[in-house]
Amino acid sequence: MKKEILIQAAPETVLRQKIRRKYRAATKEFGTALPGWSEAKPLIDRIFDKKTPYFELSVVELFRVAGKVSIFNDKWSEIEKMINAVLFNRGYRESADFTTIQEHRLAGGTPPGNNFEAENKYVPVGVLNGKLTINEAQRARELAAVMRICRVAYADNPLESIASLEPLDGNGMTMRDPRLLDRKILTEDLKKGVLLLDAYEHAAIVATKTEYFWYSRD
Repeated sequence: MKKEILIQAAPETVLRQKIRRKYRAATKEFGTALPGWSEAKPLIDRIFDKKTPYFELSVVELFRVAGKVSIFNDKWSEIEKMINAVLFNRGYRESADFTTIQEHRLAGGTPPGNNFEAENKYVPVGVLNGKLTINEAQRARELAAVMRICRVAYADNPLESIASLEPLDGNGMTMRDPRLLDRKILTEDLKKGVLLLDAYEHAAIVATKTEYFWYSRD
């Protein structure tokens, strides 16, 4: 069992070693520590740390900070690519692709490209345009775990502003509308190893939808 785990972990271990070597080489070339590394290094360490819970990693933040590393020198563009490759292999995808038109609207955004008027509001945009398979979208949604939602979607103007990313059916359609969640309860449950759907049930907040809850199905 241990041997199998080591073999599977080897590619990320190699990437981490390459990143460190490139950092040392660039630092030696410039004669000083590169600016921004103090911010990027802890995040990179978290990316490679198998103990870091998936729900604590924001893919937006990961790509934002990883991208900062590449601006200092051409050599760093390869580091960014390696980090992104690790995230991609784990199943991370851009939220613009794994969220549905309904979810885009509930988050206060506009679906990208020509998908705004797509007939199916409940299928991830990336599935609609062929960028993602249903399985890829589902995996990315599980990794993200939650989405931000506009508070005006609820009549009682709740303090919480995160909602569930519901599972997809065989046709790629969400099985139900997003549910408002208690962030603290959800986080505690997931840290305990509670299954995501069970954690949703426990953390769900009863709230009344308004007319701004786009494409409501109930």
